[in-house]
Amino acid sequence: MHYYCDRGNFKAERSCYALADIVHVEPGNENVQLHSFPVLERQNAQCSEALSGCGCFRRSYSHVSTSDVHGAVVNLKALGLYTQFAYTASMLLIYMLVYFLSPKFYPIVATRAGDMVDAASRLFSCANHINSTQHLMHDNATWSNTTSRATSHADGGSISFLAVRQRPDIKTFGFDLGGTSCACKLQWDRYQYWQRVFYGVKYVQSHIFTAFIAVLMSHRWQWVLLYKFLNEIVEELSLPIFGQWALTSPFADTESRYDSLINDCLLAAVPFTALGCHFVYSLGLPDPFQTVLQYDTQTVKTLSVSFFQFWFLININNFFDKFADTQYDLSALGLTADLGKICTFWLQLFVLGTIWRMKAWPRQHFLPTAICLFFIWLPFMFHHMHTFANEQIAAMLSLALAGYFTCYLQITLQRHNFCLVLFSMICYTTSLIVYCQLVYSVEPWIAAPTDKFYYNRGTCGVSETKRLNINSCAAVIAL
Repeated sequence: MHYYCDRGNFKAERSCYALADIVHVEPGNENVQLHSFPVLERQNAQCSEALSGCGCFRRSYSHVSTSDVHGAVVNLKALGLYTQFAYTASMLLIYMLVYFLSPKFYPIVATRAGDMVDAASRLFSCANHINSTQHLMHDNATWSNTTSRATSHADGGSISFLAVRQRPDIKTFGFDLGGTSCACKLQWDRYQYWQRVFYGVKYVQSHIFTAFIAVLMSHRWQWVLLYKFLNEIVEELSLPIFGQWALTSPFADTESRYDSLINDCLLAAVPFTALGCHFVYSLGLPDPFQTVLQYDTQTVKTLSVSFFQFWFLININNFFDKFADTQYDLSALGLTADLGKICTFWLQLFVLGTIWRMKAWPRQHFLPTAICLFFIWLPFMFHHMHTFANEQIAAMLSLALAGYFTCYLQITLQRHNFCLVLFSMICYTTSLIVYCQLVYSVEPWIAAPTDKFYYNRGTCGVSETKRLNINSCAAVIAL
């Protein structure tokens, strides 16, 4: 007996079998049980992209013999929803006990008092004095010195000085950074703004992993982007409600917040959501929701368990905090290894493998998925010695490596779509070119700032540089 799945008739259904047209059945075998049909489709990974939100790239037919179906039924039997929830909750409980009850593997000490500086004197270098009765006072020599220094991009770019008509006494303006009111000098440096976007610690790795793994577990890019935007809203709401950024960082932590949508959504969520869709299509991963989602309790249970598993996976990202900034120099390779990220990667891979088995996804697809995740993590686990791990720039290399591997999968698995491969290769190559230009060029488009103030995390604006496993935020106390 042979079946043919027509993928040109997709309407509202999420599974191939619900809309498949059986165009030929051998005589004597007309009684076809429809429930065996999705097994046939999942086994051959030809119809898995049916309206999954990521994969409707082509119209074609898949041809499978029934002899291939019977051997696949056992491998594709997933655990029940309650069983999956129980196993996932058990793993989460063990993880939380280890995370919250165990001390940090590499404790962080407070910055010495002598290494701290006054933020106003450091940021407003042309200020003589600041008090409640007068704004910034400048003299001609200081302004001239500042202007000459500003001509070098290495020192922050060309600063645009501003003035208020008929009010020469006004030297500052009010600036609101997501609810934080600041008084700033009458100047604006666009070059420095882009320096803050591309350089420094941004927690970009967590955002790109979240976007990729969300597509892997849902196959619906719309859900992923919506989740990322809602996540940004929740992160900012936690600041006025709980006094912490994203429920984790002190309010005085100096990671720039004004570019959170640029970094977290535009430069992280969007490209890696697209990468996830490309990977799902290239590998032919089955749709995790094999039935049409309805407004009923079964759909609520299915989505709740899947989201719970996804939430557990992405929260393992916090595990590398246990290792602080502990790094090991691999002198022979000219690289530095981040111990926390290496351990976090393997822990996430173990949890993902366990969830994979519980959901009974095709085992042959797990190894390519693990390799792709390794390429995503690689630039964050290892970076050049004696250089700072700029995560936004590292994400460009991560996108290129994982993207090339995905194109390799698409070609080797004979999922021919020349336009998709060409477009994807252009995007991934562009990402690699930008990465190389920023890292290896003598004159990069955006140079790393020489002034590391507001550049590192854990300084809270009272120290200029962040040394290994030393945190200045411990010195900021409430009166």
